[in-house]
Amino acid sequence: MKTHFRRFSSRKGLTLAEVLISCLIVLIGISAILSSFLSGRLLSTGAKHWTQAMNVAQARIEYLKSLRYADLSSMPTISTETDVALDERDGGISVRCTRVTVLSPEESGITIGVAVVWNEKAVGAGSIPWSYQLRTWVSHPGAPIVGGG
Repeated sequence: MKTHFRRFSSRKGLTLAEVLISCLIVLIGISAILSSFLSGRLLSTGAKHWTQAMNVAQARIEYLKSLRYADLSSMPTISTETDVALDERDGGISVRCTRVTVLSPEESGITIGVAVVWNEKAVGAGSIPWSYQLRTWVSHPGAPIVGGG
């Protein structure tokens, strides 16, 4: 019986400090993995909103380019639209944004600039303002230049 008892008593176990340190290392690893998932989700949502803001700006520019030049040149130089949905198809749960359109008349045409601004959720409790800007140029429909030498 004594030999059987000696066999068990000769084995060493883990101390409390070793167990606590190994638990701490596992918890740090799990929290790092979970925080990377959270950051990835927030960044992918931000990329989705960035694409939607690009579509909102592009739709505005395409609308303005479809107007006659005389109508375009008679519009106000700066217009601001608030509470625009980034994605109309979300059924009312879309992020709301502000769309600012700037028309800059020049001698040979008009520069159209559209900026879309919205607030994106941050990792903490706050939010960060994001923006997307798009510009294009519409030429003046004057008489064609005839080259001749």
